[in-house]
Amino acid sequence: MENIIEKIKNWGLEFFNKKRFLYFSILSNGLVVVKKIVYMSENKQWRFLSEKNMGEFLEKDFFQQRVNKFFFKFLFFPFKYQLIINVPHSYCCSKYFQIDHKRNSSKSPISEGEMTLIFSNYLLKLLDANKKEVLEKNGFDELNTLLVDHKVIDSSIDGKRFFPESDLVMESLGKDLKIGMVHTFLYRPISSGFNKVLPSRARVWGYFEDGFNLPLGLHLNYQNDPKLKNKKSLFAIIKEEETHIYQDNLNEIKFFDTFGFGYKNIYDALNNALGIEYEEFFVLLQKLANHDMSPNTMMYILRIVEVELQRLYNGLILFKKELGSSVIYVEAGLLAEVLKNHKRFSPMLISDEWRIESLNDFNGLNISKNNIADLIYGSLSRSNILNSLSAKHIRWLIPYNINS
Repeated sequence: MENIIEKIKNWGLEFFNKKRFLYFSILSNGLVVVKKIVYMSENKQWRFLSEKNMGEFLEKDFFQQRVNKFFFKFLFFPFKYQLIINVPHSYCCSKYFQIDHKRNSSKSPISEGEMTLIFSNYLLKLLDANKKEVLEKNGFDELNTLLVDHKVIDSSIDGKRFFPESDLVMESLGKDLKIGMVHTFLYRPISSGFNKVLPSRARVWGYFEDGFNLPLGLHLNYQNDPKLKNKKSLFAIIKEEETHIYQDNLNEIKFFDTFGFGYKNIYDALNNALGIEYEEFFVLLQKLANHDMSPNTMMYILRIVEVELQRLYNGLILFKKELGSSVIYVEAGLLAEVLKNHKRFSPMLISDEWRIESLNDFNGLNISKNNIADLIYGSLSRSNILNSLSAKHIRWLIPYNINS
């Protein structure tokens, strides 16, 4: 009897203490996919509960539709929940940058006063520069450009990493201080739309530029790898109709450009040759990856696919030269299974699992890259002292209903 009571008690604690999230993603093709997620704080596990397609995202209409208002109102009712909102680059821009500061003395520990002075000298200037870059590249007007995220995510002294949670007094003394930060800017009507439909028990965990957190996560991950941490890299994300290019030049990570290759190019080539439906294309890719077809058929299809992959390869090499990158990483999406056996592309593919060592909630935990990089980044700096000190200079610019 005592065991039953204990199980009921543990179930109740788990049910009421778990954190509830909605992962809201606007895909590059304009469709909206949402995923219900819970975080079990006791064992630090994420659980994906369900996935739903909410149709096409039309900026002016989406938040006015009654069915969408009803969805947000009764989601997880009556519990509080948070939204992780993944937004295409056309609406949202993130940038990783560094503050490089020479300290007056390398023999004294950093104090809160010194760090506050450093932030006051650098932050607003860097914010203005980053915002100006977004306005020029995306064509946003200033009134409709909103700062929605500002975080310290990495720091080092004389090349030795540190990330204090609550106390700045540390053994790591030195002269050269580097602070890695991220600014994220959002097209204001997106934020205004969510403000209209979200109930008071809902908060925004964060707005994230689609794709940005993958190169950011790899950058943080490879800081502990001496072979990779000092190499400029190019990060390519293959979408349905285009490939997105991000650049990491060691002290900056940001979206660079797109070029006209997507997995639909391969479908079009195969459709011209075989007359297949779009749904059949994905089945064919799986069979190709598994060698589940006759040798002659496989050779015929591979010749068609190879012509299109050559275009992708040529494009990546051109971008690599333009950016002066040493390494190319590819997130291939639906093409990953096909490319993993390709002699030129397989070394470029990022693995399905990658280790992040520097995060409080995810320390030493293997986490899938797909749709969860935002969770990783969102957990950064929630309680560390550097983030708290920097936020004092800039927090008033971020909307009240966004957790930061």
